[in-house]
Amino acid sequence: MVTSASLLVNTPGFDDAVRRVSALGARLGTGLHFNLTMGAPVSLPDTVRSLVDRAGRFLPLARLVRRALAGGVRPEEVRREAEAQFVRLAAAGLRITHADSHRHVHALPWVRGALAAAATDAGVPVVRRPLEPFLARPITAAGAVKRLALAVAWAMPVRRPRHGERRGAAGAAARAPKSVRFRGLALSGGPGFATGLRALLDALPEGTTELMVHPGRADQAVASWDSYVEEREVELEGLLSAPVRDRLRRGDFELTHFGALD
Repeated sequence: MVTSASLLVNTPGFDDAVRRVSALGARLGTGLHFNLTMGAPVSLPDTVRSLVDRAGRFLPLARLVRRALAGGVRPEEVRREAEAQFVRLAAAGLRITHADSHRHVHALPWVRGALAAAATDAGVPVVRRPLEPFLARPITAAGAVKRLALAVAWAMPVRRPRHGERRGAAGAAARAPKSVRFRGLALSGGPGFATGLRALLDALPEGTTELMVHPGRADQAVASWDSYVEEREVELEGLLSAPVRDRLRRGDFELTHFGALD
C-alpha cells in the first residue's frame, strides 16, 4: 500500500528504519525527510549556529520562523546541514529517490533554495513541492489553513546569498530538481480519514501524484518527539481497510515510487 518513504536521519529509529528499508529492496522508494526542527543537527552545532539554540539543538518550528523573519537564519548553514543529512542517508547504502521535509520546513524561502541546491549536488532527482489546489478534495478547515500557509511561504522570494557567502546556497527555484503533483495536506488521522482518502482518489487528475500519508503505531517512542501519534494508527487502519484497498485495485491507478519515474 505504501510504495515510498522518507527517513529522518537524526532520530533514534534511523538505524532500524535502514534495516527495514534495505530488506524491502527496490520495492520501496527511499527519500530524505529533511529536518530542521527536532533533535540535534548532523553537522557540528558550531557550524550551523543560526539553526540551533544554546544547547546545540534545533529550534521548534515557530522559533525557527521567527528567527528567519528577523534575518537570523543563514541559508549557507541550511545547505551545510542538508548536505550532511544527504550524506548520512547515502552512507547507509540507500539509493535516495527524493527529498521532502519535516513540517514542510523547506517551503520557507530561507530553506527552499538551500535544500534544492544540496539535492542537486547529491544527485537527488525529486524534491517535494507541497502545494495543492485550495478546492482539492477533501475540503476541510484545517486543510485550507495548511494550504494557504504553504502557498504564502512558497510565494516568498528565495533570499540571495550575501557577500562572502557560498554561491548557490540559496539558488533560484529553477535550479531545483523536478517535482510531481502533490496531495494529502487535508487528510488527517480522524474518523473520516478513509472516506476522505477515497474522495481524494476519486478526484485525482490524470498523471503522477504524490499522496502524503503518515501511517504508524502509537507508542511512547513516537510521542517523545512528535504530537501526531494516535492519528497514525487511524491512518494505518484506513490504508489497510477493504474499501481503500478495493478502490486502489479498481484498475485506474498504478502504485509506484520516485525511483521508478527516472
